[in-house]
Amino acid sequence: MMNVPDKRMRRTKMMFHEALLALLQEKNFEAISISEIVRKAGVNRGTFYFHYQQKEDLLEEMVNTMLAQMIAAYRKPHKSYQEMTITEISTYPLFEHFMENKLFYQTLLNSSFPINLHERMLQTMEHHYHQDIDFFLPAISKEMNLDLFCSYRVHGLIGFILNWIKNDFDHPIEYMAEQLVKIVTINTQKIYIKR
Repeated sequence: MMNVPDKRMRRTKMMFHEALLALLQEKNFEAISISEIVRKAGVNRGTFYFHYQQKEDLLEEMVNTMLAQMIAAYRKPHKSYQEMTITEISTYPLFEHFMENKLFYQTLLNSSFPINLHERMLQTMEHHYHQDIDFFLPAISKEMNLDLFCSYRVHGLIGFILNWIKNDFDHPIEYMAEQLVKIVTINTQKIYIKR
């Protein structure tokens, strides 16, 4: 159980995260001062420096927190080790995470920041794929490079999500989760080149 100081610290950090995100709706990160952050958060300057040395530390923490929540959402339906088929994997909580944090992703992906959120999303998800997922590959795939396979899957997933964000979340969560399963399970062995 979390004690009172821990709860208070988490609440203070959340206030800083919310304040920075709100200010990013008004101006670029470089133009935001620490004075503006503490004023928006409703705390004093000393409290800021108790937690961070500079505003970049706050931004880094905010991004790391969100990416940790992204992975937690991806793992939510299947936390314990279990064997399952691709069609059994639920990505609903993952898409729900992006919808619930719409403002964060739209803001940080559409602006210039010291942190490249797109790249960090790829790195975080690729790490998760390598650490937490064992893919069962048929015998015909013995020659396949697993690192390249994971990279292909991760870039496809993140690209799929980024397209949804770019189009202002134009489809419902259920539809996106269903489409993802259909896309990753389809086997296209033949294509026709259009002239």
